[in-house]
Amino acid sequence: MAELWNARSILEIIRNYLVNMVGVCIVTYNEETYIAECIDSALAQKCSEPIRVYVANDCSTDKTAEVCRSYGDKIVFIDREKNLGLVGNTLALLNQIRNDGCEYI
Repeated sequence: MAELWNARSILEIIRNYLVNMVGVCIVTYNEETYIAECIDSALAQKCSEPIRVYVANDCSTDKTAEVCRSYGDKIVFIDREKNLGLVGNTLALLNQIRNDGCEYI
């Protein structure tokens, strides 16, 4: 008998796929000089699992957001509207990565 595909089994397949993804966490505030080097380094990593690079900008007042946006869909860019501080920005990013089903480094 053929297996019946339902929403639950499809979600389980998606969850199993996403758990095998590594999320690279980058939190930033006013780092326009160095953020491109940091992102490029993360994107250049070789890993046996797929890598997704997350960058969380904590309401920078320089051109950090512009630099990050220039990467388009190569990264997941979160541009905070309110400054959360280092700990708040980091915890919010880790929570999002977990919700996306990634392990993180």
